[in-house]
Formats: sequence, C-alpha cells, structure tokens
Amino acid sequence: MSYHAFTRLRERGIAAHDIRHVILYGSAASKDSPSNPNGRKPGINFEGETDNNQLIRVKVTWRKGYAVVTVHEVGNG
Repeated sequence: MSYHAFTRLRERGIAAHDIRHVILYGSAASKDSPSNPNGRKPGINFEGETDNNQLIRVKVTWRKGYAVVTVHEVGNG
C-alpha cells in the first residue's frame, strides 16, 4: 500500500478490510492508461462503500511486478 493510501486510511478512519472489499466487490469506475493525457500512473480505479457508508475510490496500479494501492474518499454514501 502506498504512503498516500496509508495516510488517507488513518485520516478518514477507513479500515484495511474496506479496501479489499472495494477491490473485490466494488465497481470498476475508470482506468488510467499508460501515457494518459493527465500524467496519472496507469491503473484501475474501483469505487464502493465502506462499512460506515463512506464512498471511496481505490486505485490499483503496478510497479515492477507488484501492485500498489491508493485510496481517495469520494463522499458519503
């Protein structure tokens, strides 16, 4: 998990199991392709609700053979 994701988890009170749940059962919201016009890292974004009804976006990307997870709060469901 990225430093950014870990920081957001702590700041927003998001549990680690919520991240896993959103990746497995959330909606694939969007993707960032390599060389995208916004300069974002390539990856797939998933959206879903946490146990306490926070709507979050989880981005799964990769670096040299391993996955990196980032987390953003989208709003309250």
